Amino acid sequence: MPSSGCHVLAKLDGTILSLAVLHDGHLRLVRALELAELSAAEIMPILFATFASIEDQLGQAPERLYLWGFGELAGPVGDEAQASAAVAIGRVETPWGEPTGCNAGLMGYVHALEGGRL
Repeated sequence: MPSSGCHVLAKLDGTILSLAVLHDGHLRLVRALELAELSAAEIMPILFATFASIEDQLGQAPERLYLWGFGELAGPVGDEAQASAAVAIGRVETPWGEPTGCNAGLMGYVHALEGGRL
């Protein structure tokens, strides 16, 4: 992830939605919520509330939303975020491919050991 600017990482693992906000390379906010159902209609209000909180607290709108683990929901969630919040959509990638819920922590750790920036 870029070391400057404001970025939101959204991870969906089962019914758990986790959000991390990075601002100029520093972790500023972490949220984890259990969803009643897996749908864009349930996810979007959470994202929009997080975006509003970011603007209030940091004085800057998020530049990019990274979606991870969303599967077929990535399209609807990404499209709605771009259209309604004017946020760009990014992909979480590593030198070994796209991380899953089972190996993301290990991939990040190994990447950091090899001198990569997380």
